[in-house]
Formats: sequence, C-alpha cells, structure tokens
Amino acid sequence: MLVGKGFFPLFVAVLCEAADRANLSLDADGLPRSRPPFPLHFMFFLARCEVREVAKELSSRDDMLIRESGGRLLVWSQPE
Repeated sequence: MLVGKGFFPLFVAVLCEAADRANLSLDADGLPRSRPPFPLHFMFFLARCEVREVAKELSSRDDMLIRESGGRLLVWSQPE
C-alpha cells in the first residue's frame, strides 16, 4: 500500500506535474507542440484506506490542491 509511505505525497505531486505538462499546449522545452494537447488523468482505487486518510497524507504538501467530491479525492497542482 502506497498510502502511509513517506514518498506517497511526492509521488502524487509528480503525477500532478506530469498531467499539467501533458495538458499544456507546449512541449517540455517550452515550444509550441505540433499536435494538440491531450488530457491526462490518474486514478487510484482505494481498498484498505479511506479517502480522508489519503487527503491527510497529501495535505503535507503545499504545492497541491486537494478536494473531496462525491466520495472521490480530486488533486491537482497548485498554480504558481
């Protein structure tokens, strides 16, 4: 189980950053892409913990926004 491991919040932050970059219309070098951007999302299915536990773990980072909605946890990068 990843939740409860010290690296879990960092892991989710890296996934959020990857999704942000994939969703931009610029490539990794900051140049316009030759193709349209595509939405990138990640999903975790929780079997042994509650959504609130995961939210508590992730709240240790100030670079992510965390919201609970309809039994789901929504996490994305904090705008700079």
